[in-house]
Amino acid sequence: MTEPNTQPQDENYLQFPLDSRGLEILAKLARWSNFVGVVNIIAGIFQSLAIFIYYDQFLLILPTLGIGGFLIYLGTRLTSSAAHLRYGVHFKDSQSFLAALDLLRTYIFLTGFVYLLALLMIIGVVLITLLLGAAASELII
Repeated sequence: MTEPNTQPQDENYLQFPLDSRGLEILAKLARWSNFVGVVNIIAGIFQSLAIFIYYDQFLLILPTLGIGGFLIYLGTRLTSSAAHLRYGVHFKDSQSFLAALDLLRTYIFLTGFVYLLALLMIIGVVLITLLLGAAASELII
């Protein structure tokens, strides 16, 4: 006689068995997340150090620090995610694995938001340029 299904009855339950290939993929994901996170942190530090270039221009210091802080924050999300991912896989801890996925979600959401914001700014600049260009051509002729 076969054993009954011992899986929980909750339809939101996900069980993901990890074979050697799955463990290798997660290990690579943790390494790359850590690498990209460290690169973001270093880029944020260099960006923040640029305030010494703009020391006499207060309006340029604020965006420079904001971008630097944002890059450092993104880097910490990725390095924390990599640490949680390694811990969760090594000790078979589902809470740590979920924390890693949540940190990755935060990184991807914030990065996507900044990309959309930059796209809107580019579209705005192009539209303003086209409108002012059309207005300037009317004045020249």
